[in-house]
Amino acid sequence: MSPADAGSASRSLVTAFEHVDLGLPVFVAGEPDDVAAGGTHPHSQGLSALIDHLAGLGHARFLHVAGPPTHSSARNRRLAYEASMRRLGLHPTGIVDGDWTAASGYAAGRDLPVETGVTAVVAANDQMALGVMRALHERGLRVPDDVSVTGMDDIPESAYFWPPLTTVRLDFASEGEDALRQMLSRIDGIDRPPVPVQPAELVLRASTAPRT
Repeated sequence: MSPADAGSASRSLVTAFEHVDLGLPVFVAGEPDDVAAGGTHPHSQGLSALIDHLAGLGHARFLHVAGPPTHSSARNRRLAYEASMRRLGLHPTGIVDGDWTAASGYAAGRDLPVETGVTAVVAANDQMALGVMRALHERGLRVPDDVSVTGMDDIPESAYFWPPLTTVRLDFASEGEDALRQMLSRIDGIDRPPVPVQPAELVLRASTAPRT
């Protein structure tokens, strides 16, 4: 299933839940599909900021380790990656679909096409970035000297990877609070103002370095 087909299927599923009569209020929380690539959602903005950071370090050849296309967050991050490649005139060397796990990142790193000259790997989450770094180490490639690696989400452990991971910090707490308020609004029949969500924050650590 292509990302576009997966997006259409997940939107149809949400629509079905919202219109079926279950005898109680229904609210489906999830990241909306950002069909305008490189759009305004904080997750998309965060990944775009990572690409800008890497481009500023002189990197031009990129590989994206994407999340599963059935997840809207993975699709949005992939769209933001592709939009950034076009906007900056960079050279994508491929996209590998992972499943959010370190094991899928390890598989991507093990098969990294070094012959393409890739110098930067943009993983769609921190766990996959961890797997990529382990595989590169086993192949004798140094992070960040040979290949810079980034993740997304800023999980607590990312500061303690080796090397510590450059990533994006997202305001998951406010996103969860907003989803809860919207659910309560449906239950009570009362409109509540949305909870402000903070912009994505680029967290720079030692897994990225200038291209030499």
